[in-house]
Amino acid sequence: VLYTLPWLISSCEIDALDYDLVNICFVYKLHLDLKIGGGDERVDEYPDFAEFIRKRAELKTRIAEFYVDADFRDMEGIRILDNQQILARIYYSPRNTRGIVIAETQGIKTYISLDLDSKIKKEHIRIESSETNSSELGWQSRIRLDLEPYEIKVLCLY
Repeated sequence: VLYTLPWLISSCEIDALDYDLVNICFVYKLHLDLKIGGGDERVDEYPDFAEFIRKRAELKTRIAEFYVDADFRDMEGIRILDNQQILARIYYSPRNTRGIVIAETQGIKTYISLDLDSKIKKEHIRIESSETNSSELGWQSRIRLDLEPYEIKVLCLY
């Protein structure tokens, strides 16, 4: 549905401490339908979880051109070489930029290696993270990224 009807707005029900599901929703650009304690509690009763969600909202703002304003293209132009438990999906923007959203969903420190197809080649790659400062790379067809537990990284290709 995301691939063929990218203009649809979809959501997923989230309860407190669903860290993995929040990250899965982020990768697929799904809105969070917060039903904390079945709808009887507030998210601010779980300050660490509320901060987790806030960091993803802030990340979304920083990567708007590469994600919010872009269309889901699943795995077009990327291939995961190892660690298939890590989610990685690509978004194509109308401004000819690309965003590759990568999320750790198991709550463990790990890594991912990706091969990037030459058809998505851009001169610059900025790495944005839900947990750390951004960094810059030149074009590389193979990228290895370390991920902290529940971290999201976005490769912004421009």
